[in-house]
Order: sequence, then structure tokens, then C-alpha cells
Amino acid sequence: MQLFKSGIVYLSLWTLCILLGTGSASWLLGALSPLAMTICIIYLLQPFVNKLKEVSSLPRPICILLIFLSLVGILLLFLFLLLPRLSEAFSRLLGADWTSLLQHPLLQTLSAYLPLEEWLKRLPQILGSFLAPLLRQSASVVQWIGNLFMAFCIAYYALKGSKDLCLSLSRYLLLLPKKAAAPLLNLMDILDQCFSSYLRGRLRISLLLSLLVSLCLFILSLLLRIALPSPLLYGVIIGLTNLIPLAGPLLGTGLCLLLALLHGFPQMLLVLAVSLGAQFLDNLYLTPRLGAPFGLSPFWILLGVSTLGILWGVWGMLFSVPVLACAAQIFRALQKDKGFLWEIPPRFRP
Repeated sequence: MQLFKSGIVYLSLWTLCILLGTGSASWLLGALSPLAMTICIIYLLQPFVNKLKEVSSLPRPICILLIFLSLVGILLLFLFLLLPRLSEAFSRLLGADWTSLLQHPLLQTLSAYLPLEEWLKRLPQILGSFLAPLLRQSASVVQWIGNLFMAFCIAYYALKGSKDLCLSLSRYLLLLPKKAAAPLLNLMDILDQCFSSYLRGRLRISLLLSLLVSLCLFILSLLLRIALPSPLLYGVIIGLTNLIPLAGPLLGTGLCLLLALLHGFPQMLLVLAVSLGAQFLDNLYLTPRLGAPFGLSPFWILLGVSTLGILWGVWGMLFSVPVLACAAQIFRALQKDKGFLWEIPPRFRP
């Protein structure tokens, strides 16, 4: 019975997301992309701004600008050094002659039992369906930079005005009647907890995986004398795709294996070993310690990633888990105390 009730709650949430992602409301979701960037910037940078303000005597606006400059430097490094390499690598994947791989003795042996030639002929079409959206996103860099600049401007004034954005917003909501303010404050509190813990945890894990994969590939390629160009590129792919729950690591590992296969089978085996080692490290150590343990079933996570990914693209994939976690946390709280929505959270009480 409890499983049935939770399924009804989750399915109702996805129905609402479908209604928002289609029809006349789809333009609104596209227009809110700068707001989504702003939320990410605020949640990721607010702890650094507060810490820099505590350890230094600098004014808060100067601390915000210093943190912004550091982040912009990293983004520019990615845009001008790594993004062209990513686009070039994806273009090579789409234009490669995969049927020539059948000349390898191992694949010739396997082709006697499996229809490898037919699979390899269909591989460019399959890759095109997956990589075409990424190539379109890289082509619209100007629009993306404009939205990012707008997001930084909004985040600057938000961080300048308060150390805790939700606490500042609660002061205005407390002016409303208690019956109207309490549900809004509870919802904001749950959203804040879920989004902040998830975004910061996933970012830390992705950065660590990127550095570890890049460093391991660089060192092992030197020790084993295997020519593997751009180890950092493989680390970036693993780190970026790891932001997508469950399906992201599989997608990133598959792309890295195909890129390495263009250089030879030894390179592919090396990338496969390092990628699997990184995923084991992530699942056994990094995610349990640095991630946000929401207690969600893999079934609902996959459903959320697939549904919101189709409706909202990359942003839907990234925010699917915290959105689902908010619904799960509200449902669990209602099971314990059905009247909790009508009480102001202790965090926001005057």
C-alpha cells in the first residue's frame, strides 16, 4: 500500500512536468534557463563567498568578484581549449569508417558468430542521434555565453544582498498569513536542502573523477608506452557525463571507448580499465561519502532522467534527481506528520 501511494505521488509529479514541458508552457521553460544557471551559481559559490569573507577583511562585493573571476577563468579555459577538442572528437566519431575495424583478427573471429558488420554500419547513425544535440549546443555558444553572463549578473546581486538567500526570502514570505506562508516556507526549505546538497556533491565528485581519470591515463600511457592523445579530454568527458545520474557514467564510458578505439585496441583497453576503476571508486567511496543519499530507487531515478531529459534536455537530466528527492522528502514528512506543512520551519522562525 505504501509503495502504491509513493508511486501515485511520483507519477503525479511527472505528469505535471510533462504538462510544463509541452505545449504552450515550453517557451517559459526555455526562457527560465538563465534562472537555472543562476540557481546553480548561487548554490555552488555561496559557501566560497562566505568563507572568503570570514577569513579576509575584504568587502563582500570584492569577495564575490574574486570568486566570479576564478570561475570565469575555469569556464574560459574549458570553452577555448577543451570545447573545440570535444567537437572535433565527436565529429571524428561521426565520420569514421567503422567497418575497417573488421580487419582486426579478434573482430574477424567474432564476426563468424555475431553480425558485427551490420552493427558497425549502423554505428554512425546511432552516434548521430546521441551526439547531434551536443553539437548543436556547441554551435550556439554565443547564446549560451549571453545566458551565462545574465546569470552571473543576477547571482551577483543575490549574493551581495545576503549570506543565505532562502533566509532573506523568508522575511518577505513571513508577511503573509501563516496558512499561506507555512507551506511556501516548507517547500522552499526542502528545495534548498535537496538542491544544495545534490549540486555541490555531484560537482565535487565530477571534478575528482576528471582529475583522477586524466592523471591515471597520463601516467599509465607513459609507463606502458601507449600513445594516447589528450588524456585530459577523456577525464573531462567522464566528469561531465557523471553529472547525469545512472545513465551518465555508461554514456561517458562508451564515448571514451569509441574515441580510444580510433587510435587502436591497446588504447581502448587502457581507457576501459581506467573508466571501470573510476566508476568503482565513485560507487563504493565517492558517492556514499560526498554525494547526497536521498534513498531513491534506481527505477525512479531512471524514470526521472529519461522523462525530464526528453522534455527539458540537459537541465532536465541534471535536476531530475533533486526534483524527485523533493517529492520523496515531502511524501515521507507527510507520512510522519500530516500537519507539518502548516507549521513554519524552525530555520525561518522569527
